[in-house]
Amino acid sequence: MTGTNMLNSKFFSILALISILFLSACANLGPASLKGERNNYNVAVQRTNDEQLLLNLVRLKYRDTPFFLEVSSV
Repeated sequence: MTGTNMLNSKFFSILALISILFLSACANLGPASLKGERNNYNVAVQRTNDEQLLLNLVRLKYRDTPFFLEVSSV
């Protein structure tokens, strides 16, 4: 192969790989997958909020500054 053909071949191979990755990444999104994962997300947010509150109570006990990070909706 000549240099130009080899460059074109690499370019199209990389372009095809990137296209496949982008298309496969979107395959798991949708109402069905969101319905199944919604409860898990809520449980994780609640658990991390509880952990954060406990950590800040310990910080207050040792006269350290509390820090609260708010998780927004998805």
